[in-house]
Amino acid sequence: MTIWGRKSTTTDTDPGLLEGLRLYDAGDFAGSVKFLLTKTRTGDPFAAFKLANALFEIGQVRASIAYWELAISWGSNDSFNNLGNRYKDLGFLEKAYELYEKGAQGGSDDAMHSAGVLAFDLEQFDDSRYWLEKGTEAGNPRCSGVLGKNLHDLGRTEEAIEVLKQGMEQTSLSSYLQLALIYHEQGDAALARETLLRAPTKDEIEHRENHLLIYVEQLLAAIR
Repeated sequence: MTIWGRKSTTTDTDPGLLEGLRLYDAGDFAGSVKFLLTKTRTGDPFAAFKLANALFEIGQVRASIAYWELAISWGSNDSFNNLGNRYKDLGFLEKAYELYEKGAQGGSDDAMHSAGVLAFDLEQFDDSRYWLEKGTEAGNPRCSGVLGKNLHDLGRTEEAIEVLKQGMEQTSLSSYLQLALIYHEQGDAALARETLLRAPTKDEIEHRENHLLIYVEQLLAAIR
């Protein structure tokens, strides 16, 4: 299961919360727990969401589920996405999709992405496109890449290329990668390589796409 969510941002100046978020972003999840727990006890949904994520990262799965559910009851839409991920991993796809949709309807662009991905797997293609387009509009860079890949998989490659080119204009690394893969599949190694060489750097992309950098490097190496 992957934990998603934008970088920790809050207007709350509580020093304990800020220290908890600093430790969390530094990867010290165990160290962040006591600070996030203290803030959660004040009824803060954002702190509860981050606490649930931290607990999951250190293997406290049951506790993380409880805090995601608590955060949801307090209005945290992003918690729908990560709780949905847990149900998806367990094979409860309908329950996962229900949670993704609720989060997406509440404005979570991570949930829009997850709903779009799962809907495609469930062959609900119209719903998949709807949520991926919504996610793209909401600023999630992964959504245009997934939509382009899905269209290509459905045999609508010309439309896929247009979607991916639009995603590239929004600095979507996944769009660069998927377009390069299409060109490579079509036998145009030069164009695939040119596309990858134009891709944004780590400093230019959202942290949610950092994991794609290795795939860009691997594909570049494969088409030299």
